[in-house]
Amino acid sequence: CLSAINVSDILYTNYQRMSNDYYFFINNHYIKRKSPTLLEAFISTAAFKMAEDIAISSETEIKELRRGGMMVLIKKIMGRSGLIAGFLIAALLFFWMTSRVWYIEIAPSNFSEEVLREQIKKAGIDIGVKTSSVDTVKFQAQMMNINPQLEWIWAEKSGTKIYIDLREKVKKPNPIDINEPCNLIATHAGKITFSMITEGRAMVTVGTHVSEGQLLAGGILDSSVVGARGVHSQGTVMADVYIKKYGDYLLTKEVEVPTGREKKSYVLVLGKNEISFPSKKTEFKNKTTETIKIPIKIGDIYFPVSIIKKTEKETITKTVNLTREEVVSGAEKYLDEVLQKEVGSGTIIERYFFNEDIDKNTVRVRLEAMCNMQIAKEQPIEEDKRGG
Repeated sequence: CLSAINVSDILYTNYQRMSNDYYFFINNHYIKRKSPTLLEAFISTAAFKMAEDIAISSETEIKELRRGGMMVLIKKIMGRSGLIAGFLIAALLFFWMTSRVWYIEIAPSNFSEEVLREQIKKAGIDIGVKTSSVDTVKFQAQMMNINPQLEWIWAEKSGTKIYIDLREKVKKPNPIDINEPCNLIATHAGKITFSMITEGRAMVTVGTHVSEGQLLAGGILDSSVVGARGVHSQGTVMADVYIKKYGDYLLTKEVEVPTGREKKSYVLVLGKNEISFPSKKTEFKNKTTETIKIPIKIGDIYFPVSIIKKTEKETITKTVNLTREEVVSGAEKYLDEVLQKEVGSGTIIERYFFNEDIDKNTVRVRLEAMCNMQIAKEQPIEEDKRGG
């Protein structure tokens, strides 16, 4: 209670004077002197009752100016039923919203996001479902059955958000059955530097020059005891190989250049529903489109409201001139990457780059390299070639 008290001499017996002559503490309550005979204080209800007794005995006037505190506030609120009802409705609505899934984030992958979201929906995770009903283990099992191309998938709950991480299966080349007879043939022409045939009949020795497609190890063995039989030839054959690669590259390229004109549109998302706002009816012949989804959230608590901002920028196709040096440099880098991939675990002994002008707008870049690499490749033996 905030009170103003006309002070007599009896009130000065229990206060402790501060450095400022106009501020006091009486029974640990803050009091400010307004004039020589007037004090203004902020005191508790119990202290106000004590002050009333002192005022009566000292013939001093005491007056209540304003009431405050938690109990006063509660009494005011209890008298306003509309405010209480609104608070309860807001609390229930907040509880309902924070118990649902409103945002699903999927890790980048080569899968179509639209297809993935449909599959995720079939597996039990969708906008608006209860977060408590999301069983991540069950979801993982269902998704592995729905999409056989998945290596693994996992869903993590965080507030009203579900983050889904996944990995697709790596496509492996179809292996040749080890029980199926096959030959070893040369993938490149070159000079054999190492040969170790662990299965099959060796057809070449170290120092031999072979051509591309030449037989290195045969998969048909013949003996007087067993007779002819087919085996799965295996082994390692290393050779010094000369590799040549080239390409013709233009000194110009076409790029999309923005004109500065753009069109923006907005979509309000309420749960699963979308409301499009009116936008300019402008159509661009060539354009780039940027889409940004802005969710409404507090930390990891996402609400069922978001805004999709779509920006279309007009572009024109323009021919840009490139310097000869940057074209040659880019071509050499590309040819070197192709060579590295072809050689694999082998060794590039030496490499040389050459370039020449084909015409005023085209340059030819050539790569010549000497490499030591594995050249043995398995080739199945056809039935009509191993009969007899």
